[in-house]
Amino acid sequence: MLHRIKSSKYNRLITTLFLILLQFVWFGIMFMELYYNYKFINIVVTVLAVLFVLYIIQKDDTPSMKIGWIVLILILPVIGVPLYLFYGDSKPTRRMYRRITEAQLVSPQKVRQPGETMEALKKLNDRAYGTSKYIYANSGFPVFRNTDVKFYPSGEAMFEDMIPALRSAKKYIFLEYFIFENGKMWDTILSVLLEKANEGVEIKIIYDDFGIIAKHLPKNFDTYLESLHPAINCLKFNSMRPLAIMSMNCRDHRKLMIIDGLTGFTGGVNLADEYINSKTVFGHWKDTGIRLRGDAVRSMTLMFAELWNAFRHDMIFHKSYLSPETPYVQPFYDGFVQPFSDCPLDKETLAKNLIIDMICRARKYVFITTPYLIIDSDLRSVLMIAAKRGVNVRIITPGIPDKKLVYRVTMANCRALFNSGVKIYTYTPGFIHSKEVIVDGNSAMVGTVNLDYRSMYQHFECGVYLCDSRCIGDMEKDFIDTCNVSHQITHSDLKRGIIGRTVDSVLRAFETLL
Repeated sequence: MLHRIKSSKYNRLITTLFLILLQFVWFGIMFMELYYNYKFINIVVTVLAVLFVLYIIQKDDTPSMKIGWIVLILILPVIGVPLYLFYGDSKPTRRMYRRITEAQLVSPQKVRQPGETMEALKKLNDRAYGTSKYIYANSGFPVFRNTDVKFYPSGEAMFEDMIPALRSAKKYIFLEYFIFENGKMWDTILSVLLEKANEGVEIKIIYDDFGIIAKHLPKNFDTYLESLHPAINCLKFNSMRPLAIMSMNCRDHRKLMIIDGLTGFTGGVNLADEYINSKTVFGHWKDTGIRLRGDAVRSMTLMFAELWNAFRHDMIFHKSYLSPETPYVQPFYDGFVQPFSDCPLDKETLAKNLIIDMICRARKYVFITTPYLIIDSDLRSVLMIAAKRGVNVRIITPGIPDKKLVYRVTMANCRALFNSGVKIYTYTPGFIHSKEVIVDGNSAMVGTVNLDYRSMYQHFECGVYLCDSRCIGDMEKDFIDTCNVSHQITHSDLKRGIIGRTVDSVLRAFETLL
């Protein structure tokens, strides 16, 4: 059975890649034939390339994104122009935009912001108040108190708490993940879901179609899950279509587990065995996450509901899911907690701007963990400036990469940061997948956002902004512990010969396309 599942999944991947390659080969042959045999076509292609370059220049996009496409189109117009037509636009399709907009994913005022909570935050930390106000204004998700926060320094620790939380469900379980894969983690969770479904608990699952390619899952995973029990409903987000490559840029990279609107998990952990180190892929897999219990989970529920409502006819009615009884009889204080989502539908790069804001207001230190360090000039500048003004800026990246080309770009980005005083570490035991920003011991952000172009501009992401929470101390301790088993990058690590520097320059020119 497992062999058949593997075969069907790999066949699907091979077929998809073959069709995409066939599509490019066909266009390439057609253009090359016309380009070299007809002078008029040669002139038309050249003019078209110039027009595309001018169009790209005037677009409201990042300079790094523009540079990659401009260089490609000017050097290889026959390949660059059609490639840009099929792959260059990072915007969602009109259908996706219309459906999600109708579901009010980008509309403000989704959940009322209690005025007394904002006033309390302003008294405690005026700068954090401004940050929270910005998040609410651009995502519609407010800041909460009365929420217990627990930090997990590993996927294994998080998984241990996920199972009893799922077993405690009385009304509903919502799962939204980029990756599912058969194995200990998903098989255990699925068995619990079936138990709860038999008890009458409602189960809804969202997964990204690209995220499960080549995973050990049954064909048509959504219909398979729904066939297991009538209480299980599933949404396959942005189905892979080889002839519509542009729409493939926008992926659902969020990770959410929500139980009864009272308990919510998020972070870097997907539902696959490498995330809990039951399977070794790139050495030890270091990931982190958090659990929320209390009022702030309402925002997580709404994030899930609005994406579900955009593509399913069996609507989730917000009021019945957003007004659960609070698990705390007395007001519970663990700082200020603000879940948020970021999406490619608007021109507001919320997650990126939040990280920039946190770095800019740092006085003592900025600690960052990220699997990829492919940053634009904005983030690079604020990190360099922070280090130059005396802030202790540390960044931990993988020691064993999952994508060698991307890792090479990460190392190329390290040089300028290193020269400005930023301390960069590689996680010696293996691959670090956690996505965290910790500032001065009083604020932090943890979630699904990588420091790369796709996370910042193209993907649906989520995270939690924290201020004055006790778990920030736990995050800080875990960061220091991780530094202690990591290698600090030195000048000799970044040395490159002429050929190496040339390769790095080429890769950085195309880094947003990787």
